[in-house]
Amino acid sequence: MSTLVIYASVWQTLALQYKAERRCTDKLLTLAEVAEMTRLSENTMRWLRHQDKGPKAGKLGRRLVYREKDVIAWVNDQFANDGKAAS
Repeated sequence: MSTLVIYASVWQTLALQYKAERRCTDKLLTLAEVAEMTRLSENTMRWLRHQDKGPKAGKLGRRLVYREKDVIAWVNDQFANDGKAAS
């Protein structure tokens, strides 16, 4: 096998590993899905976000999304704080 073929094979392997590492593995949720998951209204979720008291959210283009793990962590924080307001 030539050196060029070996380098090409190594390069392809590294490229595939890089793509796998950069792949988004977090489930993204919409505002409606988070509201349903937490059993709060969409307006309450908007208000909590405005007050910086809700789960961490981000924008993808014009769409507001939440990572499922951030919502779960926020819910767990609510129980850890025994119902006291937490961000």
